[in-house]
Amino acid sequence: LGEMAQKQSITRSRTFASAVTELAVLEQQITDFCSSCARHLRAQQSVCLQLTVYAATSRFRTDSVSHTIWADISLPVATSNTGELIEYALRALREQFQAGAPYKRAGIILTHILPTAHALPDLFDTRDRQKDERLQLTLDRMNDRFGKYTIQYATATMPAANADASVYKRE
Repeated sequence: LGEMAQKQSITRSRTFASAVTELAVLEQQITDFCSSCARHLRAQQSVCLQLTVYAATSRFRTDSVSHTIWADISLPVATSNTGELIEYALRALREQFQAGAPYKRAGIILTHILPTAHALPDLFDTRDRQKDERLQLTLDRMNDRFGKYTIQYATATMPAANADASVYKRE
């Protein structure tokens, strides 16, 4: 009864207040979404085999370029590794990004979720998955203890100036 229910998909998305035309800004948002989704996977002790990244311009505006980014990525190995998910998502985003297009929404969807214990290893996988898992759990514990933004990926969004300043204070 006390176990967390296994989700079939995990989604993080956002509609932007104003259009985003710069790749770096979209990369920050996608990085944040991947980080949040991966942390959720680890919290429920699961991994995913499918990642979808998307971004789209407003379908209601007829005065600007219309463009949609949609990439379904089948992962070679089931993972909950934040860095690995970011790597795949940003590669797909960069391949489909159209400079100057006014993107109004973006998101990440993780599917084909299974318990970590049921994930099958890949014979040809060169990553040290046990080391990666220990690192991810250490980073999660540090962020739990010292604040959400204590450690984050370089492409992540920096918190707003009005965010909790105690997150950044050294004591």
